[in-house]
Amino acid sequence: MSPRLRGIGRFGASRFGTRRFAVLALLAGLTAPTGARAAEAPDLAAYTTATFLPYLDAPLSGAAMTRPPSLGLSFGGRTVRAVMDTGSTGIVVAARAIPNLARL
Repeated sequence: MSPRLRGIGRFGASRFGTRRFAVLALLAGLTAPTGARAAEAPDLAAYTTATFLPYLDAPLSGAAMTRPPSLGLSFGGRTVRAVMDTGSTGIVVAARAIPNLARL
């Protein structure tokens, strides 16, 4: 037995072979219950409007982006600079940056 395969276990690659193991794993995935598969795509037909949020520090057309983009958020007058996190799905704003928060 190869030193790399030692310790894989009784039903590891040494007994079944790598190809047989791959076929068994593929068959197990194909016969998984339907609940484990992806759900249908949601109907987004009702969402027909969009909001454009320009970057405060956008690079010139065609130039590379070298720093995280910033947005200008305004809550009742004063504009607050916020760094846009492109991995998120929302914007977090501290309560102290929103004037008259108690009246909302």
